[in-house]
Amino acid sequence: MIDLWEKETVLRQIFNNNFCTHLLDFLIKEEMTTSNFQERGKKFFPKIKEWRKDYLLKEEKMELYGVMASEFHLVVMELCLDFYAADKEEVGKYALMMFLLGQFEDLKRAESACCNIKYDEDFFRRYYPEFLEFFVGREGVISDFEKVLCDEFQYEFSQESVVQMTKESLIQELKEYEESSLCRFSYYCEEYSENKECIEKLKKEYPRYHDFISKLEEDAGILQVFRINELSCDFAVYYIVERQDSVCFLLVEDYV
Repeated sequence: MIDLWEKETVLRQIFNNNFCTHLLDFLIKEEMTTSNFQERGKKFFPKIKEWRKDYLLKEEKMELYGVMASEFHLVVMELCLDFYAADKEEVGKYALMMFLLGQFEDLKRAESACCNIKYDEDFFRRYYPEFLEFFVGREGVISDFEKVLCDEFQYEFSQESVVQMTKESLIQELKEYEESSLCRFSYYCEEYSENKECIEKLKKEYPRYHDFISKLEEDAGILQVFRINELSCDFAVYYIVERQDSVCFLLVEDYV
């Protein structure tokens, strides 16, 4: 077991502008990669399914009107991972597991999209040769599937991405998202009242979101919170909510 400062340090060492290196090393260590492009995802997706089966206790998804863009999505995953008592190696492993579980929560869509993956190495070689450095020494164990993953997340994090928070500050941020979303949604309802199906669908989501916040407020078991990233139209925000016997992972996206 390590203290909170050490956990934050481990998270900062992973979620920064060198994230792709850590991601690739993790995928290789977990035997989730393949060097054969024709077998892309054949080891990756079964591992995601295995983690969901072994660790996922509960999952909830909510959609509000966008806070800054047009769509605000929240994915909540309750996982039976002992993040509280984890050592340094386990903290890193659990963090990357949660990241991948969140990013690939819609497995059916992800597996379908995998079939259409295209990686243009000539483009990167010409315009972004530094990107290819991620793969040096790993060519024999990865395919274009893993390279596309790195391309998708290479600018996701910065050196200051990880912040330690209190339960109260987490709740305050979630409430601010709700307030901003509601304000913009009220305007949408006035200006586009003919879109009744969309409006009615979103109206049902706000009570669910509010109930989720209320449950967090009442949850006396929350020990510590880590936030990775700040909300923007370009990058997702991730919250790791630590309890003594489980961990809650929140993925927040606000996009067009």
